[in-house]
Amino acid sequence: MPVRPDTFREGAVGVCHGPRCRDYGGSALAGLLQTQGFLCERLPCQSLCSYSPVARMNGIAVLRASMQKLADTSV
Repeated sequence: MPVRPDTFREGAVGVCHGPRCRDYGGSALAGLLQTQGFLCERLPCQSLCSYSPVARMNGIAVLRASMQKLADTSV
């Protein structure tokens, strides 16, 4: 089931674009969020490299982020 933009709470989702997160899918996740109509912020390294890719939503770090994990976090 696709995740709709109104699934997430109001505001942007930030995706880390540090080297490791970028290499482990952060750039692809940010691109997917944008193509599905989400406001996506590009974040500097979050120093959570062991948990790449990392996203932030409402100030909460989402480790090993994916569309599904972001949707689950927003509930």
